[in-house]
Amino acid sequence: MTDRHQNIELIGGDRRRSRRYPVSLELKYKVTRGRRLLDMGSGQTRNMSSGGIAFTTDQVLPMGMIAELWVEWPYQLNGYPMRLVVTGRVVRSTRTETAVRSMKHEFRLAGSGRLANLAREIFSGCEAPGT
Repeated sequence: MTDRHQNIELIGGDRRRSRRYPVSLELKYKVTRGRRLLDMGSGQTRNMSSGGIAFTTDQVLPMGMIAELWVEWPYQLNGYPMRLVVTGRVVRSTRTETAVRSMKHEFRLAGSGRLANLAREIFSGCEAPGT
């Protein structure tokens, strides 16, 4: 292959910053403008990367709006279900698929109040550093 053909392939290839991984997990989402809820629903992840998530939808979501995604994670922490929570901006949307560029992401324990209880359980009986 000549250098010219290699350059054409690079230009026409995938130019995303982060590698995408095909992952199919259940998720719920909400789309907001300021404090106003515009839409909410559920779907399945199609692929994920450190830069964002593509997922199935049954409607077009508004471009540029902030979306919060709750992805049901397939692992548990000390027996507690985990959830990946991603906040990002809708960068592409069709009637069947939406892509959100991640601005912030974190893992949370599913269910309210469990994180504080788990932290107490894990750290009970631990001494502070230097004591």
